[in-house]
Amino acid sequence: MNVKQRLWVAIGLGGALVLGGAGVLGVLLVPAGAHTDAGAVLTGTVRQGTVSASVSTTGNVAPVSETAVGFAVPGTIASVAVQPGQQVTAGQTIATIATGTLSGALTDAQATLASDSTALADAQSALAAAEAAPTTGTTTGTARGATTTSASTASTASSVAQAQTQVSSDQAKATADQTAVTTAQTDLADATLDAPVAGEVLAVNAAVGQSVSASGTTAVTTPAATSSGTGSGSGGGAASSSSASGGTSGSSGGSSSGGSSSGVVTIADTAQDVVTTDVPESEVGSLQVGQAASVTYPAVTSVTSTAKVTAIAPVGTSSGGVVTFPVTVTLSALPTGIRYGDTADVAVTTQSSPATALSVPAAAIHSSGSSSYVEVLSGTTTKDVTVTTGVVGTDGTQVSGTGLHAGERISLGSAASTTTTGTGGTGTGAGGAGLGGGGFGGGGYGGGRYGGGRSGGSGTGTGGAGAGAGGAGR
Repeated sequence: MNVKQRLWVAIGLGGALVLGGAGVLGVLLVPAGAHTDAGAVLTGTVRQGTVSASVSTTGNVAPVSETAVGFAVPGTIASVAVQPGQQVTAGQTIATIATGTLSGALTDAQATLASDSTALADAQSALAAAEAAPTTGTTTGTARGATTTSASTASTASSVAQAQTQVSSDQAKATADQTAVTTAQTDLADATLDAPVAGEVLAVNAAVGQSVSASGTTAVTTPAATSSGTGSGSGGGAASSSSASGGTSGSSGGSSSGGSSSGVVTIADTAQDVVTTDVPESEVGSLQVGQAASVTYPAVTSVTSTAKVTAIAPVGTSSGGVVTFPVTVTLSALPTGIRYGDTADVAVTTQSSPATALSVPAAAIHSSGSSSYVEVLSGTTTKDVTVTTGVVGTDGTQVSGTGLHAGERISLGSAASTTTTGTGGTGTGAGGAGLGGGGFGGGGYGGGRYGGGRSGGSGTGTGGAGAGAGGAGR
């Protein structure tokens, strides 16, 4: 209810009203003083529905893992068959290196094997001949019946031993040669680089004509969080469901003219996508693996994804005196138009009330000792209803109390009272026919009410003096 106090100061410019058309000397009414608005009662409504509390955080979209694919042998890039953003299947050829040197190495290894195999065959033949050679000579007796072999028999035994040694040597060479051939064959096969997993090409780190080292292939699981993630706690509504069925994420990588020890091509495992973020220590305690989350994207504001908390790091990191814990949230599907590296706003639902719960705005809850109550309005009467509070969300606080019903009006308090001050100005108004100009046109109403304006604070306004020449009137 507004209470208005006005003080009207009358300034007489004439003592008599002259009739008959001679003119009017007006009386100026000037508002001077304070104008106070008393606070009005604010009201709300008892609502029914689910009340949810959540932890809100911001992170970035990433694949659950990345595989850096590199050649197992050094060489010069002969072809690159993929580009960033392309989907590949396991076993698909993605790049090759020149095979001239590798083919030459295989040819040389095969020639060496053939030569040493021939030498082995010759040694084996010589051994067989030595073993088949007849032994000649005489045997003499002794007094005790012992025998002595002649020099001819000893010579044959020596030949056999030498032939066996040669066979063993040639066999070792042939075995090593076979290993060299197998290695050369493998190296030649490795000149063709195939995708070890299905997924999306994130980056191509080589170009045709570039020399590359033997880096091999390494799979790296996405870290639990990135340093760019930030977290803030808040209440929130129930998690939204996503209508997106998923889509191509695009790529944040590109073709590079320089080689990379991490691989020639980087492939993302698109079977699962995650949001990596950091959550402050003050809020991470309310998170648990398996909790539902709702994810929105500043880049595509119309898209919402469902997700779940899948990892919470047991050890936090400190930066600037703030301790945060890496948290991973796995998306049910990556929406169309969302790319790896995009910012994602995550709201993890930590508490949720039944759908039948009643809730009121936080401003409606008052305290009296250890009890809480709300003021229920019915016509011109107010009734205090004792309540018990539950889940606290941004849209309201869960309450329960005997006699409290959905749809009832409740008090949220009163608006603050305001006091304004107007200071009169000075003006002159030309009178017209009737109740002419001096009064309202000039210093009185124009100056005192509107001339000075309305400004905060309390005080007294002084009306300005004004004069108006009256016209002919009745």
